[in-house]
Parts: sequence; C-alpha cells; structure tokens
Amino acid sequence: MVLTVRLLDILIGIDGPDHLIGALAMEFHGGILGSLEGTHNIVWNGLSCRVDGIPETIDVQDESLIGDVTRMMIRRLITMHKPGVLLLHGNAIVHEGRTIVFAGESGVGKSTLSLEFMEALYPKASLLAEDLVIIDPDGERVHPYPRASRLKSVHGDVYIRHERQVTFPALLENSHFIFLRHSDSQQDSQCISTIGLSVWNSTAARIVKRHASSSTAIDLCGKTPLLRFTKSISHRTISLLRHELEANGILVMTVHEDTPIRSVQTRPLVPVFGKLPVPDALKAAMRNLVAPLPAMGGSLMIAMAKALSGSQCWELTPGGTPTETVHSFLEALSAA
Repeated sequence: MVLTVRLLDILIGIDGPDHLIGALAMEFHGGILGSLEGTHNIVWNGLSCRVDGIPETIDVQDESLIGDVTRMMIRRLITMHKPGVLLLHGNAIVHEGRTIVFAGESGVGKSTLSLEFMEALYPKASLLAEDLVIIDPDGERVHPYPRASRLKSVHGDVYIRHERQVTFPALLENSHFIFLRHSDSQQDSQCISTIGLSVWNSTAARIVKRHASSSTAIDLCGKTPLLRFTKSISHRTISLLRHELEANGILVMTVHEDTPIRSVQTRPLVPVFGKLPVPDALKAAMRNLVAPLPAMGGSLMIAMAKALSGSQCWELTPGGTPTETVHSFLEALSAA
C-alpha cells in the first residue's frame, strides 16, 4: 500500500506495511492512497528502507521504529529538494494573518500550548504546523506541515486532528517566535542518562566517539541499541549528537532523564514571558533546528537570522495552567 503526501511542492510516496500506511494516513491531512507521477519514494522492505536520492539503505532493528524513521526520511527529502528551507522543531498557528511559532525541546508543552492558543483565539486561529515548522527565509513564508497534534501522556501518545488546518503558506513577516524552556529548577534537576538509537553501526560509533566517547556505555542486548551516559553530559552535547546522528540517517527515538528526588522543585506559579533580542533568539532557534546539514555551515545561521529579523521573539518559562499562559502572552503582546 502506498500513501502520497504533498509537502511544499514535493510529492512524497511512502510504500510500506499496511499498519504503517494506515497510521500515517490518519496522521497526515490530505494524504492520498496511491502513487502519483513525479513522487519521491520511501520504500520499506522488511526492516530496511530505501529512499529516492539517498544511496545507502537505512536499517532498523525493531518494527516499532519504522514510523519514526519514516518521518525522519520525510525531513531528509525536504532538505534534499529544498536546501534553502529551515526545519524547526515546533508547532505553528495562524491568527489574523500573523504566524505564531512555538519551539522547544520534546515534552516542554508545544502541542498543548498551540491547542490552547487555538481554543482561546477561536475562531480566528488555525493550525499551520505540528512538530515541524518549515521556514523559507528567501520566500518569507512558513509552510504547512499538516499533521495531527500529538499530546504525550503516561498512557501513551494521543493524536488529535483539526478542522481548522491551514493548507497554504503563511507570511513570515511580523511573526511571533516563542521559545519554550524548562524552569531553572527543572533544568538543574534533570540529568540525561540514556538515549535510544534506531540502529548501531560504524557511522553511529564514529559520531558517538567524537562527541561523548569517555562518557558512554553501549547496551546492545535489547531490540533497541541504548547509549548510557556514565558521566554528566550537557544538553548542548546531546543536541549536537542528535543532529549529527539524524543527519546520517540514525534516529534518536527516546531521551530518558533521571530526576534526583532531592532536587525536585515545583514549577513557577505563573508563566514568565520575556522579550528576546535577535542574538539570543538566534541561539535558541539554532538549538531547535531539526538535523541541520553540516555542509550548509555558516549559511544556516545567516538564513535563520534573516527569518527572525522581521519577527518578535519571546522566551517562555511555562507555569500555572495553559490558559494562564495564553492570557499572559496576550498581555505581554499588548504591552510590547
């Protein structure tokens, strides 16, 4: 079974097991069952994946990883065929002609906040992108990434589809970029201990050796290869490691964090918004880029600076309820 989705003006065909295609058909708005002429294909044969334009075969060690690796391959196809675009880990909504982008680490609340903003600004707000924000600095547009929203819970992920889904690009000018961060107490209390990979091979070994050779133990006993960090390792190192692994077709699926009980503190009672100057916003945006290509070098930062230059940038430390966060942002916006 084949599912074809259109992202920007790229047709991407996904050929794989029925359960994968069924899940992706529910997840992506506007997907068509069937192959179309001019499609760039992602083809699964067992646990091996072949992608048009990528010479190497991508292998995984467990069937449960096929969906996540497929999404990663979609991102690679976008960067291959649209090398000027920027992929930001985040969500985006459109409100009265303005784009509001939420960016941050996994689990910080991007999907929850974007849904809460849409509810508070109903019926004048619509979802533009979920999980991946596609920015074209030259065309001054933010392109739709029409996925269902994914909310994380202790019982597993919940996907929510939206009637108010934008299917055309939004203006980049006068956008708002909101960079979510954990509170200082949460950041200090969290220590990354383990990450899981889709596959362990010589490329993965070389990348890990370069970034964290003295801090890593490899566990290959289970279906999923695990990197266990035997020493404290910074979030920046984790980010660099993740980017280079994913740029080489190796998915970083999970990040487990140990939180020492003695260090646990409560979140602030109220959300805190702060206006970010462009240099600080640029640093925050670069941290949240999805698998930046090393070959782009400094041009990547120049492109991101251009994307942010005509926008208002904010830093948000979540606290209280999502509704309080929405109202705090609207107050900060009116006072700016």
